[in-house]
Amino acid sequence: MSWQFLIHIIISSCIFALMASGFRFFVKLKGTIDFSYLGLIIFGTYATVLLHLHLGRGMFLSMCVAFVLSLLFTLFILFLSARLQDIYFAAGTLAFYLLINQLSYNLDNVTGGSLGLSGIDRVVFATWSIGSLEGYFLLMIVIVLCVMVLLFVFARSYLYTMLQAWGENILIVRSLGIRIYYIKLVLIVLTTFLAVLGGGLYAFYYQFIDPGAFWIGLVVLLLAIVFLSYNMSYIGLFGMSFVLTLVYEYLRFFKIFDAGSIGYVREALFALIVMVAAREVFRRGLFHRNQ
Repeated sequence: MSWQFLIHIIISSCIFALMASGFRFFVKLKGTIDFSYLGLIIFGTYATVLLHLHLGRGMFLSMCVAFVLSLLFTLFILFLSARLQDIYFAAGTLAFYLLINQLSYNLDNVTGGSLGLSGIDRVVFATWSIGSLEGYFLLMIVIVLCVMVLLFVFARSYLYTMLQAWGENILIVRSLGIRIYYIKLVLIVLTTFLAVLGGGLYAFYYQFIDPGAFWIGLVVLLLAIVFLSYNMSYIGLFGMSFVLTLVYEYLRFFKIFDAGSIGYVREALFALIVMVAAREVFRRGLFHRNQ
């Protein structure tokens, strides 16, 4: 394994871990899967890139504006899915994700369609850009450390305790006179921040995005990170992301099949590995029955 490949794996795993962190909030607090979060990643990523390409803004400024737009987008989705519960909520949000992904293909005048958007420069602030892989690696380490400190502090705060109570029994929260809308707003802001941050860092690292980057491979990878690190700390989540990303990337080098089908074979093999790992986790009793 070369040094450059290892740095690539670490950067990619950190990006996927940031995306999965927001995903895990819904699973742990409400016990359901919100697939619209994946649509939010798509929206936030394209908004960040379009602001950068058409207005010439740096990475962080583009992500800040995209964060505000994504908040409005999230509120719109939650308004449409407000009456859905449990499995119907998961099915309804899955439909939102598929719709948004399909729109990213069809709105080719905006998103570039299947050809995607290229020409993304790693401009961080004003004219300060990062041209080397090592430079982006250092930037990623700083961002990840800041996010981990933020999540660590948040997990021990009064707000997180209220979010846990809201997820376990909403009637208790209401009986205490706590306004549920404020609790939901905190969750919306935090998950939107993680989605836009992860999507923006992904786009500026690879310097290219297309709808295929957000298809089933990303869904399987993020779900695997979330569930296999369910009872772990945030350090464990980033570690699980590194292991799964390493396995996923190494499957690129399989030469058993022709080049036209290797992408699909890689996703199938990765899904099989995840299924075996998940079976072992459940067999060892690392999850409670309700989890």
